[in-house]
Amino acid sequence: MNTIKDINIQRILNENSNNASSQFVDSQEMNEISSDKELVENLMNGLEDFKNGDYKIV
Repeated sequence: MNTIKDINIQRILNENSNNASSQFVDSQEMNEISSDKELVENLMNGLEDFKNGDYKIV
């Protein structure tokens, strides 16, 4: 079962993919990503920075 954190991480990975097609990770990969607290914190901080207009995707 996906948690909100997993869904947010998946959305970040999908939105920031260099490939135009959808990108998905399997459950094992998501568990590895979710268990890396520093990575998750950086991803969430990056999303907040983007929402605050600190970055612009061109």
